[in-house]
Formats: sequence, C-alpha cells, structure tokens
Amino acid sequence: MEYFVLLLETIIFLILFIFFYKKYSALKLKYEKLKEGYRPSLFEISTLVRDYIEKNIKSVTVPKSIMGHLKDAIAKGIVEKFAPFTWEFQEKHKLNPKDAVYLGEPVDYIVFDGWRGEESIKRIVFVEVKSGEETKPKKTQAQIKNLIMNKKLKTDWVSLDLAVGEKMAKEDSIRMILEKKDFDARIKNTIDDSKIAELVDNFICEKERDRKK
Repeated sequence: MEYFVLLLETIIFLILFIFFYKKYSALKLKYEKLKEGYRPSLFEISTLVRDYIEKNIKSVTVPKSIMGHLKDAIAKGIVEKFAPFTWEFQEKHKLNPKDAVYLGEPVDYIVFDGWRGEESIKRIVFVEVKSGEETKPKKTQAQIKNLIMNKKLKTDWVSLDLAVGEKMAKEDSIRMILEKKDFDARIKNTIDDSKIAELVDNFICEKERDRKK
C-alpha cells in the first residue's frame, strides 16, 4: 500500500511539474522585463502562492495522506520559477535573471554570471531554492556545495552529437506514458497560472505605489 501511494504521488508530481513548467516558461519572459521597481522577497512570493493553492486545491481528488505533501510540492515548483525575480536573487546576491538556467535537480538553477548582460562570463553560480520547512540541502546538493567550497570540483567539457529524430522519439515516448495514466484531469486545471501571475503583479504594483507615497 505504501509503495502504491508513493508511486501515485510521484506520477502526480511529474504530471504537475511538466504542466507548470510549460505554463510558467511564459511568465519568465514577462518578468525579465522588470528593470526597476519593487522586488518581492522569496517569502512574499511563497506566501502568495501557498495561500492561492490552499484556496483552490480542495476540489482535487487525491488520497488525504499525500494532500499536504502534494500542496508543498506544487508550491515549491511554482515558487522556484519566480526565484530569479526576487529581491534575494537580484539585490542580495547581485545575479541577473537572464543569466539563470533552470534545472530543478540536483540544484534549482545554474547562473552563468555575466552571460547575457555583459557577454563575458565571470563565474558560474549554483542556486538552490528553499521554501517551507526545508532548511538543510539534500545529500547531493550538500556534496556539490562541499566540492565547490573546498575547491575540489573537477570540471570537463563533453560534446555529444545526437540525432534530432532519436531525441524527439524518446520525448514522445515519455509523454505517451504519462498521458496514458488514468488520473483526475481536474488536477491540471485546479491551479490557474494566470491567476497566480495576476496575484504577483498586483502585489508588486501595490508595493510600488506604497513606495512612491
């Protein structure tokens, strides 16, 4: 039974991750246009997203035993997409969101500092996004961090020439496997990405108005 619940949770998360990744890629282009003005903190974004999910996910039919974890997983996946546009990312650590490449695992972002703005890469930064009760890095993240901090990270360059057709065939196979799973379709429609984008926009505009008073 525990194995089934874990499998169900994993597949639901994969479906949601793919769904939100496609939706929020459009948001990245929108928020890259923010040059000046109020920068929301990671905590503020997380609070907005979690409040929205709490109000809108009640109709989803999933086992109660995984509901809490599912909400956290969805929230973290969304918050990660907004991370490069937060105060911590841009002001505290002086990173340009245009230089950030999203990975998700084993770290959330790799930033090629100076890539797009200055066209001269000065350093490569690994970024992890922590939200909720997460405080300690995962085992793999800790290993990467230790290698970097202790200057023991070995790097190399590998160039692979793969046929485009083969790559597309593999992607189509994975997509077909996920689409055949019989899960509640309402999960995909419960969290409205446009509403969350509007929430964040309104929040930033309100802060900007307060700042100008």
